[in-house]
Amino acid sequence: MFRLIFKNLWNRRRAYAWLFIELIVVSALACAILDGGLISIHDANLPLGYDSDRLLIIEAGSIPEGAVTFDASAANSVSNVENQLRFVEKVKQMPGVVMVSELEQDGMLNCESTSMNSFYSGTEADSGANGILTTLFIPGTNYFETYGIKSVPGSPSPEELSARSYARKEFVITRSVAELFWPGENAVGKEFINPRDSTVRYPVVGVVEDVRQKSHIRTNCLAFTTWRSGIEPADYFQVLVRLDDTIDPETFAAAFSNDDARRLRTGNFYVKSLTPYADLIANVENSAGATAERNMSIALAVFFLINLILGISSSFFLQTRRRIREMGVHLSFGATRRHITAMLMGEGLVMAAIAFIIGDILFLQWALKFGLSTGNFMNGICNPADTWASHFGQHFAILSGIVFILVIICVLIGTWLPARSLSRISPVEALRNE
Repeated sequence: MFRLIFKNLWNRRRAYAWLFIELIVVSALACAILDGGLISIHDANLPLGYDSDRLLIIEAGSIPEGAVTFDASAANSVSNVENQLRFVEKVKQMPGVVMVSELEQDGMLNCESTSMNSFYSGTEADSGANGILTTLFIPGTNYFETYGIKSVPGSPSPEELSARSYARKEFVITRSVAELFWPGENAVGKEFINPRDSTVRYPVVGVVEDVRQKSHIRTNCLAFTTWRSGIEPADYFQVLVRLDDTIDPETFAAAFSNDDARRLRTGNFYVKSLTPYADLIANVENSAGATAERNMSIALAVFFLINLILGISSSFFLQTRRRIREMGVHLSFGATRRHITAMLMGEGLVMAAIAFIIGDILFLQWALKFGLSTGNFMNGICNPADTWASHFGQHFAILSGIVFILVIICVLIGTWLPARSLSRISPVEALRNE
C-alpha cells in the first residue's frame, strides 16, 4: 500500500504541485496565526496560586456631603475608621461568610493597576537588579488567610504574616522570588538592596507559595508589602470576602438584596457593588486587552481552519474526480472500497506530512529571527514562570505538534468525502464516464 501511495504521488507530482505548495504555505501560516492565541490561553490557565473560586469583592462607597441620607456626625476621621471596622464586622456576620479582609486601594490581586519595583540581593546568583511585581496589603486584616495563600516551610504562617506589625518596606515574597535571589536558601531574614542606594535594605519577613498578580501575566515573582500600619480614614474601600465551600459566589451575588445592602450600611458607608472574583478577573483581562487578543486569535484560527478544510476538500475533490478511470481499473481488478478510500486518504496524509515539515522549517527560520509569541508584554520584563512557553525548543515543538494535528485532521476531512464518493462508483460506470 505504501509503495503504491508514493508511486501515485510521484506520477501525479505535476497535478499535485499547487496543492502541495498550498499545504506548505498553510502549515507555516497556521503556526504564526495560532501562536499568539495558544500562549494567551496557556497564560490564562496557569494556576493563580490562591483559591479564587469562593471569593468576591464588596466595594464600599461614601454618601456625598449634601445628600439627604448624609450623616454629618459620622463625617470625621475617628468615626470614619470606626465605621469602616463596623462595616467589615457586619460583612463577617453575613451567612456563608468565613473570612474577610479589607484591601488596600487598587492593591488586590488582579487589580487593573500594576506596580513593579527593582531590587538586587548582592549575591552571586543575582546578576543585577530584577523587576518584581509588588502588591500592597493592610496588616492585621487576615489578608493571606482570606486569599488562601500558603506559606512555605521555614516561613511564618499566613496568620502570623497577616497579623504582625510591619515596618515600612518589609516584604513577604513568593517562592519564585526567593529562588531568583537566594536559590536553595531560606529567604526569611534576607534583605533586598535598593539599586539606587546600597545602604538602604529591605528585610524579607516571609515566603509564600507562588502567586500570580494577574491572570494574563506569566510570572510568579510577586512581593507583598505595606506602607501603613493599619486601617486609616478613607471615603472608599474594598472588602475581600471568602465564602463557605458550599456557596457559589455567583449565587451569593444574585441573592444579595437591597435589604442586605441596607443592613450593611454603616455611618456614611454603603454597598456600592458586589462582584464575584471570577468576574473581577474577567474585567481586568478585558481592560488589559487580553480577552480581545485571545478571542481574535481564536476567531482567526477558526476562520483559517474552516477555509483550510474547504480549500483542501475542493482541491482533493477536483483531483479525485479526474481519477475516475484509474479507480475504475482498481475496482475491476478486485480492489475494495476500503482499499480505494485508504489509498486516496493515504496520499493526502503523506503529502500533508511532507508539506508540513517543509512549512514548519520555514516558520522555524522566521521564529529564530523574530522570536515566538511571549504573550503579554509584561512577560518580557517580569521573570516569567518556568513553563514550556518560556523555552524556545519546547514552545516550538508543542506549537508544531498542535498545528500538525490540525492540518492532518483537515486533510482527513478534505480527502475522506471525495474518496468515499469515488470508492462507491461501479467499475462499469467509472470507465463509461471516462
